[in-house]
Amino acid sequence: MEKREVMFCYHCGNKTSMDLAVEHLHRMSDTIKIGPDDYYPVTFDDNYCIFICPVCYNSTIKKVHSNSEDYDYDGSPLVTEEILYPKVELSMDYLPQGIQKSYEAALKVKHIDNAISALSLRRTLEMVCKDKGVTKGNLYTKLKKLSELGILPAILDEMANVLKDVGNAAAHADDIEFSDIMVESLLEFTETILEYIYKLPVKLKRVQSQWLAETTSEEVVTEK
Repeated sequence: MEKREVMFCYHCGNKTSMDLAVEHLHRMSDTIKIGPDDYYPVTFDDNYCIFICPVCYNSTIKKVHSNSEDYDYDGSPLVTEEILYPKVELSMDYLPQGIQKSYEAALKVKHIDNAISALSLRRTLEMVCKDKGVTKGNLYTKLKKLSELGILPAILDEMANVLKDVGNAAAHADDIEFSDIMVESLLEFTETILEYIYKLPVKLKRVQSQWLAETTSEEVVTEK
């Protein structure tokens, strides 16, 4: 009998019963030392599933993770599920929560309503400006201020203005077609801007800390 599961399709926006086309279980085993000569076996399971939407015929890849040690109150194993494809979530822990949610909202509706996706990206830029203390004026003025403050370099400022213009067109219901290719490019632009503003400073501090630790260690060795 074919397996089916009711899921939301991020390609076409329908919640429907999808056919399970492929399933693969990847299991890893390990042991935990609980005594001088006593070891306890544990297993970690990642079940990869490919579902086919009966409406648009596109695929969705889901990973279901569980292990032999985590159980619910009723004795059933605790599982975590993650949509691997299409990309609907980000691993961007360095972002403020509201900004991450706004960008993920744009990801989730792409291909479903590209205009709404573009509008969500514009909202993401508004939230970035507010987070950086720039609140006066329209979005164009705010982005220029970010550039003047050195938060955005010139090339990213131009990218941000493109996002602003497209977002305005989406907000004002202009008679413009937002193609999948256009929205995908806008998403990449936005991710680049977010990484520059929020991720690069974190990486720079990490490298500086590592360099300081290494040079301090070398000085101590030299003194000895």
